[in-house]
Amino acid sequence: MNDSRVGRATLSGRAERICAPSPILLDSACSPPPSASSSSSLASTAPPSSTSNAPLTPPPTPPTLSSPCQMTFREAVQNGDYIELQRILEEREGKINVNLFDTEGQTALHHSCLQGNLELVKLLVRFGADVRLANRDGWNPLHIAAYGGHNDIFLFLMAVRRS
Repeated sequence: MNDSRVGRATLSGRAERICAPSPILLDSACSPPPSASSSSSLASTAPPSSTSNAPLTPPPTPPTLSSPCQMTFREAVQNGDYIELQRILEEREGKINVNLFDTEGQTALHHSCLQGNLELVKLLVRFGADVRLANRDGWNPLHIAAYGGHNDIFLFLMAVRRS
């Protein structure tokens, strides 16, 4: 019997059965070049050579925590600065990811709920903050507002979730 499984010992000394990796199937992009008899049929479908020499432009990079725009955005949220945050979001719309998680696993909306700042919460929601995102502990902004006793934020977030 040809069994594709192999055994391995674990740290506890118990034998564990694992499956060997399956062979990779090649698709048409990875297949060998066509023979000379079929090359004439492919010549008509090949792209012109002038486009193959065109320089490739990399796709736009998504914002990261270390990008200058994102760092300025984070500072405005942490400082609770409504005017600065509004200016940043309006001037750099599309360059700021309002739903980006920080190193603590929180979004800007989570931080605003922790601070109890209803105006920042409303501003962030207006610019696309997702009220359903959970932090790494499993708490979404609604949980944080309720636990912190921020009833105004809790009611606002409930109304947003229903719409």
